[in-house]
Amino acid sequence: MGSETELKFRVFEKEPGEIIDAILKDSEVISKETHKLTNEYYDTEDLQLMRSRSGFRVRSTDGIYEETVKTSGRAGGGLATRKEFNVPLSEGKPDLKLFPPEALPFAPEKISAVSESLKKLFSSDVERTSWLVKSASGTSEISLDLGAVRSGNLTDEIREVEVELKDGAEKAIFETAEKIINSGKLTMRTESRSKAQRGYILAGLSSAPEYRDLDAGKFQSSLYETDILRNAYTRYLQAESLLDHDPQGSLKIYRAMWEAMELIESAAGRLMLGDKLGTLPFIQSLSWAGRHRVLEETLAATGNDLCRVRMEELLEEGKNLVHSMRKDPKYLLWQLRMMRWMENPMAFAPGR
Repeated sequence: MGSETELKFRVFEKEPGEIIDAILKDSEVISKETHKLTNEYYDTEDLQLMRSRSGFRVRSTDGIYEETVKTSGRAGGGLATRKEFNVPLSEGKPDLKLFPPEALPFAPEKISAVSESLKKLFSSDVERTSWLVKSASGTSEISLDLGAVRSGNLTDEIREVEVELKDGAEKAIFETAEKIINSGKLTMRTESRSKAQRGYILAGLSSAPEYRDLDAGKFQSSLYETDILRNAYTRYLQAESLLDHDPQGSLKIYRAMWEAMELIESAAGRLMLGDKLGTLPFIQSLSWAGRHRVLEETLAATGNDLCRVRMEELLEEGKNLVHSMRKDPKYLLWQLRMMRWMENPMAFAPGR
């Protein structure tokens, strides 16, 4: 059993592998490998694994089989930490009996029967190129996955870069990710969805996350500014992640993002973290949602059709602003700073 801590990004360039080679030209690269990975994902008829927030797959790496259980853990905004159990297999048939009992959300006496009842739900096929890289704080593995999740005749393209901690401090994966982002050579966006989550949705076995109203009053009622900042950023990530399932977005999602970011900025200011976190430049990309609300109120009060026209224009302009912001390297760096603060607030204390 091991623990997996990684950052995940979506990439957009046609030849990202060559770009990563160029970015790492002056880095200490320990090794580089390319493999073909075929993953088959299984669950019970009533989706007990999914409902327990676990994932189970059988992987073939260049013809060598392994089965894996990933348990629920911390995840958000592209950063994920979870336990992972791996067992070698002589063939591609799943066998839950090979795992220790703590790996599975079933009573030990039921594992054999559950194993026999598993069915394949979907699969993924990727070409993975991995670079093992040393940085100041430890060793990270950069993995480029190109391929697709498949369910029947449906496919969902995979174009991902993962930065996983291999040894050393968690700071190492942030150092490696920052190097890639600061190069300006690769267009990336944080990816909050696992391949298993994407597969369940593609297979029609799970629905995309639903919008929930932002309860700003709840966040502001805390006695601790750190709680306000933490809760506001968590809510921001929840709203922002909805855009992965609804690329066109909707007004209420954008408005929730804007309201949460306003709370982040105000709480960071009271904690004297404004300069260190650097939220202010990105509020401008979302502040149009506030102007849209004023126009809504004016339209309701006056019935002025000019307000309706301007609202439509503003929404279209706003969508373009948010789309550009999410691909901006500076926005990615802001997200990394927020993730690091969420993991270790003391790293941002005065004098650090």
